[in-house]
Parts: sequence; structure tokens; C-alpha cells
Amino acid sequence: MQGAVTRDGVVYCNDRQVQIAELPEAIQASMRPSTERKIYVTADTRAKYRDVKVVVEKIRLTGITRICFLAEKGDPARFHHGSIGDAVVSKT
Repeated sequence: MQGAVTRDGVVYCNDRQVQIAELPEAIQASMRPSTERKIYVTADTRAKYRDVKVVVEKIRLTGITRICFLAEKGDPARFHHGSIGDAVVSKT
């Protein structure tokens, strides 16, 4: 499961753009019983801290506590396309 926050605060759940208020429901709809309760979040380095903080708070509302932040090399526009090829993982 992946989430993303762009520099202008646009939020994605997997490859689907969602409103922040809809994020918990989008995450729950994407979860299957066998799905590991972990999410990888990419955030544009120019994203506002408060936007990323709200995303983390919404993720925690779903019961997911294993949140891994990804930092990608290269074009940040790729963040919401699900690629974790050159990612660096930071766990919370």
C-alpha cells in the first residue's frame, strides 16, 4: 500500500488521487485481510509539513501504525506512480 503527498498538497492512495477527508476510507477499501498493515508514503521535499502531518494522522485513524517514508532520487513527479525502485526507506 502506498500514499503520496505532492508539493501542492495533493494526496494519493496508491495511484488514485483522493481528498484528505476520504483518505481513511480509501485506505480501508484497498486493504485485504492478508494485506500487511504497513503503508509507504512518499512526500515531495517541497510539500508543507502540515500537509504531510495530516496525512499521517489520517493513516493512523485506520489502525495502521507502521508508516514508512520514502525518499526518491530524481523527478518528484514520479512519487504517486507507485515506483519504489530507488527509494530510501525511513520508518516511523
